[in-house]
Amino acid sequence: MEQWISPDGTLELPGEDRAQVRFVATELMIPEAEVYTSLRAP
Repeated sequence: MEQWISPDGTLELPGEDRAQVRFVATELMIPEAEVYTSLRAP
């Protein structure tokens, strides 16, 4: 995960990793809207 943190402290996930985060989040019953919002924010 450390490799995705930019020098300014934001998290920059590649597309395939974003897809994995979405999949795991839905498995954990996190609402899709919350996942979407969280992935858009640094």
